[in-house]
Amino acid sequence: MDELTIEEHIIWHQDPLQQCAGEPIIPQYNFEPLAKVLVGVEEVTKTVEDLILLFFEEAKRYSACGANLNATYAVIRRPPSGWGKLIDKIKALNIETTDEELIPIVIPAPAPVEPDVVTIGCNEAFNFSGTSGIKDIGIDFGEALGSCGIDYDPASIPDRFQIIYDGVVVADSLFRGSESARQSLLDLGYIESELDLGTDPTSGSLRFNKTEALPTTAIIRVTAPLPSTYWNVVGVCPS
Repeated sequence: MDELTIEEHIIWHQDPLQQCAGEPIIPQYNFEPLAKVLVGVEEVTKTVEDLILLFFEEAKRYSACGANLNATYAVIRRPPSGWGKLIDKIKALNIETTDEELIPIVIPAPAPVEPDVVTIGCNEAFNFSGTSGIKDIGIDFGEALGSCGIDYDPASIPDRFQIIYDGVVVADSLFRGSESARQSLLDLGYIESELDLGTDPTSGSLRFNKTEALPTTAIIRVTAPLPSTYWNVVGVCPS
């Protein structure tokens, strides 16, 4: 079988269930696995450690997606121009240095493959206030069938609410919040089709039709790219 290209390896290590600005991300826990397969590609001369450091450096560009060297969760997102620039950096030769020039660098520990997710009942609420990032909440709808979902309130600072059921995004609010934040979101790489700003009220509802008893739990993914965010979700049980 033909070996995968660098770009194919990158795409393979994306998590299709986690997105930022409409693009799947490479989460921090995939940095090391990706680096280990890339060193086997003929065009790549970097070491595993070199590549992991490169990925963390790239992740600084996506602080709104949770990428921060001082955090436990860093991510890389495909830029609008594609993976070309990252591939060029992966293939670039390292500049040789003497032992005296080498500076020890501590690589942050990878985040858990399955980070803890708070799960609430379908008749319960969840509030959050804090910095930017992506937050996943489990919501247990039980084995009952029917229309179910959440009521949400992003307040003024825009947030995006998605319901992921059985691995599929079944409902999406787009970004809701103040119109004044439009340019800030565009500057971060989001596009107009992802924005639903300036609605009054900014709060709303997401529903989907649960037609199977299992799985009982869905994921509510809240994307909050701007700092000092506050949002609230309230579960709605099947009916």
